Amino acid sequence: MERHTCEEDRMKWMTYVRGIVPLQRVYPTLVGSLGKIKVVFYNKGNEMIYAWDFKMLEERSKEINLELAKKLELEIKEGIKESEKYMDENFDIDNAHFHYRNLSNSINRILGDSNIYVDAFDEFPCVSDMPKYSSYAAKLHNTLYNLKNDFSEDKLDKIIKEYWWTNLGWENLKPLTREDIIKRLDNITEPIEIVETGGDLASIFAELHDLRKELQMKSSYVFLKIIEVISKEKNIDIEDLDWLMPNELFDIDNFDISIIKKRRTCMFFQVDKKIELFYDDEAIKRGNELLPFEKSDSVKGKCVYHGKIIGIARICKGVNEAAKIKEGEILITGMTMPDYVPYMKKALAVVTNEGGLTCHAGIISREFKIPCVVGTIHATEIFKTGDKIEVDADNGVVRKL
Repeated sequence: MERHTCEEDRMKWMTYVRGIVPLQRVYPTLVGSLGKIKVVFYNKGNEMIYAWDFKMLEERSKEINLELAKKLELEIKEGIKESEKYMDENFDIDNAHFHYRNLSNSINRILGDSNIYVDAFDEFPCVSDMPKYSSYAAKLHNTLYNLKNDFSEDKLDKIIKEYWWTNLGWENLKPLTREDIIKRLDNITEPIEIVETGGDLASIFAELHDLRKELQMKSSYVFLKIIEVISKEKNIDIEDLDWLMPNELFDIDNFDISIIKKRRTCMFFQVDKKIELFYDDEAIKRGNELLPFEKSDSVKGKCVYHGKIIGIARICKGVNEAAKIKEGEILITGMTMPDYVPYMKKALAVVTNEGGLTCHAGIISREFKIPCVVGTIHATEIFKTGDKIEVDADNGVVRKL
């Protein structure tokens, strides 16, 4: 089922709603998309809307084939290796710009292309078979299961070294710690099945979802380390610097810092053949014109793991809200990231605004056998925390009772 129909005038954009994501985190994708596809980033102060041009995304989906998938796989892996080179780098104010520019040049195009094609595959799948793939979350789960049954500090250190990045997310760049792992061991009672990644298109794109997230998180972490250096040198809060573009970061003495407040309050960022920024009333006007939605008591999306569940909704527009989920609630969010996994395991069902067959939420839900509906577009807007809802994943329908 497609999330949109081209006949609907409002479906000019493929929209994704999530918690606030600083400009620094999305900038590589935005600039990497320049001249390839129209994309907007609408910061509304307490949430972010990200949108691809629907028809352009559909056109790009027609370019997808096995050769392209394998090419993206190699490029993303190279981007991850490039990011890892900087993990132990000692940044200072003299080399910060040099390293930032080098890494940006390496990954911006990769993230631009991978995000376009991964989202295009999710929204306009050319296959119907379920992917044969086990995510990093499943492998980490089994690694922790083995640790629980045969604990040693050496094993714990190796887990942190390999999986430190899996705790990172759009709003959270805090690596996985020893304390995090110890806490998770209490909730791991049995292993789950691990399968070898298939060589078919769906399986490779499922892997690309994980690889893309790994690249996004590891490169974002490196950029954060560089921003920390600038923050100390210029005595400016990191959370403020997160709303600057690279050229502004490195010309901070000539930049009007007061504009950061506008960006954090309301900003509309449009990318086509050039980058345009709008603030305040003009940002609201453009955002509301391009990205409207209609209220309803139900949404329809794609079933990525079957089941029919009735429960209480927990709306999470960011991982900090997801952390509040209670056992037996239904997690409703824009999309999921590595740092969501511990909270997904508590949910009766998972519902997301975005995603398709190979998305992160779908992969994790299948591995942990949680009913899941993705690609509902506006579930986080339609429902509110505390609503009693029914998730009919078999038919891809979520409705308020």
